[in-house]
Amino acid sequence: MGKTTINKASQSGIRALSRKLSELLRDKNRKIYQDNVAKFGIPQEYLRQAFSEEALLETATSGKSDFYHALENRCKILDFA
Repeated sequence: MGKTTINKASQSGIRALSRKLSELLRDKNRKIYQDNVAKFGIPQEYLRQAFSEEALLETATSGKSDFYHALENRCKILDFA
């Protein structure tokens, strides 16, 4: 494993996070999908809207929330909060 850093996500980081979440949540066989979406019956349309680039950027710019991500070698998203 490379060097891990944790940073407040910039707008480009939030866009990357949105793409990564969309990718992860499209695969219904992934553990993250099974443990969260399937288990609680979260509708697909809600996921698309809640994790869309627009929704995440709007939330970040509203000042109500901040996004942080853990990156490997400053490019691969390992986790987020």
